[in-house]
Amino acid sequence: MKVTVDSVVDCLKRHGMGVNNDLNLVSFRGLLVNKEEAVLNDNRIDYFNDTMMVVMPKKGLLYNFRCTAGEPGWYWINHPSYRGPSSGAPFTCPGQYYYVKGIHRGHEAFVQQNSERGRLKVVRDVDQNGKLDRRDLIDRPLHTGINIHAEGSRSQNVGASSSGCHVLYGNWADSWWEQFHALLYHSGLSVFPYTVLEGGWFFDGVPRVLMGSKGSAVKNVQAILEKKGMDLLQDGLFGHETDKRVGRWQAMNGELPTGIVEGRSKWMKENVFS
Repeated sequence: MKVTVDSVVDCLKRHGMGVNNDLNLVSFRGLLVNKEEAVLNDNRIDYFNDTMMVVMPKKGLLYNFRCTAGEPGWYWINHPSYRGPSSGAPFTCPGQYYYVKGIHRGHEAFVQQNSERGRLKVVRDVDQNGKLDRRDLIDRPLHTGINIHAEGSRSQNVGASSSGCHVLYGNWADSWWEQFHALLYHSGLSVFPYTVLEGGWFFDGVPRVLMGSKGSAVKNVQAILEKKGMDLLQDGLFGHETDKRVGRWQAMNGELPTGIVEGRSKWMKENVFS
């Protein structure tokens, strides 16, 4: 499947994400782009096997950058500072979050906006196995330095360059980081909505709502949760409070509490995504 402005925008809309006509920042995990074709991979830990895209619908432009999208390297997964029953290296959960211009280790980069839309949902890898499972903990950090920045070297392994950050492969002086930096810093925007999605979602055509989604499908989810006795503002915005209640609903049904609502079943299609 070709990676084009239209195909990425369609994917964003299918997940209820707002689309800026000037610039959108999107990462797909376990997906690389080869001659405009999207190619899935096994998304192994400690590799730059994700793709961060700058999508500019008004100009019809799209740029691809190899990265790790909020997945720490083994150096930090196994680090002593992340040992303990309530610790663990953070993996960013899929969703849309707000970033702004900032500094990372003395370099111009991008940091979480100091707002609820900048607050990340992460899973902390408590058992330090590099796999996200029921033993791990959900956290919602705002000031933990989960930034968007350059690797600072050209190692093929993520290593110490990400303790949970979203990191573009390569040095600060490499042309691809300079291009990425210029596209965002000279865009005229002060806030950058950043969407993280699983690579397989680019292909599967399944509608979803999750962190950062908005619209009628989110309102439908909120109304269902209200009927189940979960007090919730029905504002059509899938924020942290909606996410918590969706997770609780899923756990009550014996499901993994991902907080992601998928339109796979007939009931979901008729009651949420109609």
